[in-house]
Amino acid sequence: MKLPPDIRLRHATDIDMLACRTMLPLAFTTSSAPAAVVAVQDGVTQGIAGCCAIAWANAPKPEAEPSGFPMQVYVVPTLRRRGIGQAMLHAAAEWCRTETTGLRTWLPVADGSAEASFLTNSGFVLHHRTLHFETGLAQFHTIVDGLRQRLARSGRLPAGARIVPLGTIPAWDVAVLVAPEFAAPHAEIIRRLSPAAPDGFDLLRSVGLMDGPTLAGALIFTWNGGAVAIEVIVVAAPYRGGAANVLLLEAATRSAMDGGASHFRFFCDERVKDTIGLARRAGALPIRIEGEYRRAFA
Repeated sequence: MKLPPDIRLRHATDIDMLACRTMLPLAFTTSSAPAAVVAVQDGVTQGIAGCCAIAWANAPKPEAEPSGFPMQVYVVPTLRRRGIGQAMLHAAAEWCRTETTGLRTWLPVADGSAEASFLTNSGFVLHHRTLHFETGLAQFHTIVDGLRQRLARSGRLPAGARIVPLGTIPAWDVAVLVAPEFAAPHAEIIRRLSPAAPDGFDLLRSVGLMDGPTLAGALIFTWNGGAVAIEVIVVAAPYRGGAANVLLLEAATRSAMDGGASHFRFFCDERVKDTIGLARRAGALPIRIEGEYRRAFA
């Protein structure tokens, strides 16, 4: 991969990591930091020209999803379109080729964005899309409450199930349920379950579904004034395909309305047809589409 004559690549040092954190802040968490290849501009000392960060972690469900290390690329804006990003990506791929089967995007990428174009030009292919919606709470709650009542009449609600505020459930139990589904470290989930976390979850209005002493599911909100956003909805494997999702959605949207919210946002994988159908019934408006890209090693 040919580079401009004033640019060279090397592995990031501990000193470089401060610049890397500034360029790619979401790649650094309280529990882990990535490895990185950096591009250095020679000649006049101008610091780091770009970095490619890699997490040495495979897909959370390799039996269902292709394996691959997450990666992020950043190039200083004034130095873009000179092949630096692709050169760093190529170097990073060679670096970890013997450890995994490919690379995947660290974060979702907006459809039609410059990032999506860069990935496509770098040999990545779209693996799946995530659809984001916004809808009024009252109309959505009416629909899911109707579904809940129908399940109750047919005797399909779990006999021992009860909805409780998320804040009453031990944080570790929530993290054990949620973390594997979203490839997040347990420590990161627990941090956001702390009332003191600036980007924390809404423990008052988020809900959990308990079946006796067992946490069967959780729906986690974040709150922003009069709007709420569903960050996480996950149901434990033995309870999938039943009433758990309906119970969580009904209770959580009712809780949000009681708290004064008028509308909310949620997202789903494009392959989850039930949620897409529910969004259509509620008149939810699509607000953005994001994709995850993969590049397999030959």
